[in-house]
Amino acid sequence: MILLRRYMLLLIFSRGGEPGGEHLNYFNFIGGEKYLRKTARDRISRIQRYCKSGKMLEGASAAGFFLAEAKTAGFEVTGVEISAPMAEYASKRWSVDVIPESIEQISLPEQEYDVIATWGLMTIIRDPIALIRKFHQSLKPGGIWAFNTYYHDGWWPKLFGSRWQILVINFSQIYTKKLILEIVRREGFRLLSRRRDYPHTDLLKVADQMSWNLSAPWLARLIRSSRISNLTIRVPLPDVMEYIWQKV
Repeated sequence: MILLRRYMLLLIFSRGGEPGGEHLNYFNFIGGEKYLRKTARDRISRIQRYCKSGKMLEGASAAGFFLAEAKTAGFEVTGVEISAPMAEYASKRWSVDVIPESIEQISLPEQEYDVIATWGLMTIIRDPIALIRKFHQSLKPGGIWAFNTYYHDGWWPKLFGSRWQILVINFSQIYTKKLILEIVRREGFRLLSRRRDYPHTDLLKVADQMSWNLSAPWLARLIRSSRISNLTIRVPLPDVMEYIWQKV
């Protein structure tokens, strides 16, 4: 089962064409560079309230947009990315070290990093507790771990039920707000910040999401045919929270 899961994840997060092509997964991740980098800058500014610079690791670093912005902000960055084509793309484009490996499988050095960031990762891992412990061991004393994750006790999943669409639903770990607080605290972290995730995106992606939730495919078609489909906006996600923790 472990090998099957790993194979399926590689299919989900590897290319079906060249990086940036229409077959690349992550919902055409590279095509979202403009708004994803804006989101990265916002997240880095919040991290820097607690850690101005130092060594940073990003797990599941994808095309490296967050790494690029963190490097610009003064961090010494390293990424881990399960998709070898994505890792190669990010490494070459941003001149950063991106290791093509699963963050669950890789061995991390102890007390090495000032910051670990994992965006969109907590829903697609097999053993959350083992990963939390690994991050705790790899952070320096007082180090920062920042991540976001879905929760299923909000009004959005209750409203849409089976139409609630989340990333890689076949492999998801979905938490209650209480549970995520309990398990991370238990492994030796102190909560510094919790807020609703409020990323930048484009209008077409919002329309695609709402078309699914409302069973209204005409909505996405309407926006796709308009001149405002690539308009960048910020959306407070009703089912995702962003956390910043400190190792104690």
